[in-house]
Amino acid sequence: MEKINQDALVKAVTGTTGILYVICALLFYVAPAKALGWIAPVLHGIDITKIAAQNLTFSSFLIGLIEVLVISAVIAYVFAKIYNRGRK
Repeated sequence: MEKINQDALVKAVTGTTGILYVICALLFYVAPAKALGWIAPVLHGIDITKIAAQNLTFSSFLIGLIEVLVISAVIAYVFAKIYNRGRK
């Protein structure tokens, strides 16, 4: 099997994650109650309505986006590194 191109994987994962984050943020902005209802099954039924932000500001959106992109880039990089190490 071939090794994974780390740069390509990081770009693909962060791009996909960024798009999903923007869609999720838009859903929370447009329909916060419905979005909280949709996320509950993902969180195994944990009720986050009491801790969820009531208003999404542009700065909180931007900070969240940057955090998600950095975390996904690190995960993709580490995944590729471990995978490629096993392919030697």
